[in-house]
Amino acid sequence: SDKEAKGAHRYPFARTIVTVGLIASAVVVGFSGNLKFQYDFGELEPTFPDYEEFRSFAGQVDDNSKRNPAYIIAENNEQVEEITSILKERMRSDTTSPTIQSVETLQERYPTYEEDEQEKLQRIAEIRELLQDPFLVNQDDEELEKLRKAAQTTEPIALEQIPNYLKSRFITKDGEVGRFVIIYPSVGLGDGKKSIAFKNDVGVVELDNSEEFYAASTSIVAASMLDLMRTESPYMVGATFIFIYFFMLFSFRSFRWSIIAMLPLLVGLLWLFGLMMIFGLQFNFYNLVVLPAILGIGEDSGVHLAHRYREEGKNSMWQVLSSTGQHITMGSITTMLGFAGLLFTNHPGLQSIGVMAVLGIGMTLLTSITFLPALIQLLEDKDWIRF
Repeated sequence: SDKEAKGAHRYPFARTIVTVGLIASAVVVGFSGNLKFQYDFGELEPTFPDYEEFRSFAGQVDDNSKRNPAYIIAENNEQVEEITSILKERMRSDTTSPTIQSVETLQERYPTYEEDEQEKLQRIAEIRELLQDPFLVNQDDEELEKLRKAAQTTEPIALEQIPNYLKSRFITKDGEVGRFVIIYPSVGLGDGKKSIAFKNDVGVVELDNSEEFYAASTSIVAASMLDLMRTESPYMVGATFIFIYFFMLFSFRSFRWSIIAMLPLLVGLLWLFGLMMIFGLQFNFYNLVVLPAILGIGEDSGVHLAHRYREEGKNSMWQVLSSTGQHITMGSITTMLGFAGLLFTNHPGLQSIGVMAVLGIGMTLLTSITFLPALIQLLEDKDWIRF
């Protein structure tokens, strides 16, 4: 009969495959602490020799110590002064892991209030008087000569008299004096951990009246996204699994079959993590975005096989694999080939997306056509299958 013919094609080595698969999964769970996140953005960027040569040349004429500043925009000069005072206090108090190199404002460099101007002029007058000391008058020193010329200032300097290269960073595009607070980092923001630390130090400034001001820069935006992905991703993946399970429960109307259909996805992800640890691969800002695709495609394969097996009945696994199994294999392989195109780019971040997708979809496909059939065969042998 047809059923006898189907029974003659049992899935081989079912117990061995399930045992090895579960042991491998348990080992991955035990060593899951070795999974790492790539925080060094520099490792994820492409390298262009011509650009690196240009940067090296530019570094000879430019001050590279002040790069990637963050900006805080205040509403008035009083707020600028208070924000600056708060940030400088943070600089002084943070001695264990300082991230702020300097804080600059136009109001601090060039007094904008008359009383501040008079205070500066008084200090210049004191310096001018000190330079009249007989001992210094007879000194022929280049630095002293510069100081003598600078100390001749007796009138306030108008903003228009300040050279553009000194004031340009504090002036808006409309030519107005901007109320900017510029914060320069003391750490390399190419390191994600340091970038997050800088964001935590300067991201929010609360004044005495509880008014809050926020620092902005591309590095702070990237750090915020990285911090969010790092802290929220585990919860989002867990929530996704819960949603998938409830959809499976709605589809199969069975707790047991919902779990069976999800096992290829769960085991496939664990095998993916195992490969990542073996080959030293890390999660990063780029490849995390491909996890939803792996979850969807991986679950799709298990659902199709489980549904088809329930339709065909017992002793039908080989028939299911020869039809539905071929379809999900071709679908997964074509998707893998699409992502594989990223493997040939010269961008390490995009390459990591391709690697994660190919390995992830490949592992969920492998568990769907090996572990799932073996598990169903084992449950069938023990008469634990219910339709």
